[in-house]
Amino acid sequence: MPAKITNYTSGRRLIQEIYNIRDLAPYLHNIQFWLHIYVENIASSLLKPYYQAYANLVRNTDSSITGIDYIIGTLRRVEWKNMQEKIPNNPTDWKNLTFKYAIDCLDKQVARINNCEYENSLKADLITRIFIWIIENGKISFSQAQLNPAKQALLPTTLGTKSL
Repeated sequence: MPAKITNYTSGRRLIQEIYNIRDLAPYLHNIQFWLHIYVENIASSLLKPYYQAYANLVRNTDSSITGIDYIIGTLRRVEWKNMQEKIPNNPTDWKNLTFKYAIDCLDKQVARINNCEYENSLKADLITRIFIWIIENGKISFSQAQLNPAKQALLPTTLGTKSL
């Protein structure tokens, strides 16, 4: 029997055709994979719109999201890398951490990247993992006005000026 040639398709929608927030996940997985293997610092100008758009997109997630311990633990790894604030290690502190705390931490990361020239790829990897987790596991109330900048942030820089 002759071998069949199969056309590989990724099964993901074109960015311009995304209207369901979960359809962004395959793109974020690709970004996270690249960040995981990329060992250099990344110009923060490339990540600023991405961090801002996704922090805004996940802001209205139902606070009963599963895996809050994963989200907080990953955020703590980012904060530990920043060494900007003392991170409590008391296990009782974990009980008091909420999704609102996670959003506050993401907001701090957005503010931080706006004031630096480069971002460590590990930090960007960790933050992307958080966005993926929230998108895949959370119940998110979002508007088209929040989704459009998130889609725009995924486009290559040369295309980033085109309107969706």
